[in-house]
Parts: sequence; structure tokens; C-alpha cells
Amino acid sequence: MKLTAFIDPYRLKEFLIFAITAASVLVVALLIGMIVHKLYIEFQTKRMERFRKEYVLAISSQLIESDIEIGTPKGRMQREALGDVMIDMLASIAGDMEAKVKKLALDLGMSEHYVLNVRVAGQPVDLCRETGISEVTGNEGFLPSSSLRGRGRSRDACQGSACP
Repeated sequence: MKLTAFIDPYRLKEFLIFAITAASVLVVALLIGMIVHKLYIEFQTKRMERFRKEYVLAISSQLIESDIEIGTPKGRMQREALGDVMIDMLASIAGDMEAKVKKLALDLGMSEHYVLNVRVAGQPVDLCRETGISEVTGNEGFLPSSSLRGRGRSRDACQGSACP
């Protein structure tokens, strides 16, 4: 039994040309997509670093001169950059400066942001309901670390000197 008895050779040739052409176009499209994605990620990384540097400078300036205002972060990226800077600062300072940074975090709404955006295994968690906390309370507005055990990002935000 011959293959030509089941499939017309000209139809098979057309099908193979179509399949090879489609695969080639797909490979080129994926390559272009990867390049665009890489450029986008690099842009976002540079932007995040710029936000971090701006917040470090702004917070440091405000700790020295209290009359300097820091605007409330707009958007997820600015809030994450400010959160990272706050965490780093709280981990490296103590005493009066620590209290000032905590107060600044409260004034900028960082504790509410982390309480409202806790995720466990990718699913949002209502931290206030699960811990029985009716509002953000604790050491100058920070949640006690015992109420945050095993709660993802908020645990990271409340480690070290940020929680009692």
C-alpha cells in the first residue's frame, strides 16, 4: 500500500508549506515579543530605581528638615518603591529617627496599603478579618508581628524594628 493512495501528494505539499510558513511566522513573532518584553522590563526596572532614589532623598531630607513635603505615592510602582525604602530605613535606624519614619509611613498610608493588599499563595486575604483587627492599630499604627505570621508581603513589611 502506497502513501499516495491515502493522501494526494500535491495537497500534502501545500499543507507542509503552510505549516512551515506558519511556524516560521510564529517564531519571528515570538522573537519580536521577547525583545519588546525585555525592553519593557528594563524600562520598568530603571523607573523603579529612579523612584527608590527619589524617595531615599526625599525621606532623608524630611528627616533633617521637617518642612519638606512628600507626596502620597500614585500607582503600584511608586508605592512599592516607597515601601522598599521604608523597610530598608526602618531596618537600619533606631530611636527618634525610627519613630519619624514610622509616622511618615502612617501619614503616607503605607500600613493600610500593606494590610489591604496581603496575598497568600497568590490569593488576596482580608487580614483585618482573619486577625480580628477592626482597623490598623498597634505600635504607632503598625500591626504587631504576631498577627502577620505567614501572611506574605505584609510580614516582610513588618519585620525587624517596624513591629513590636
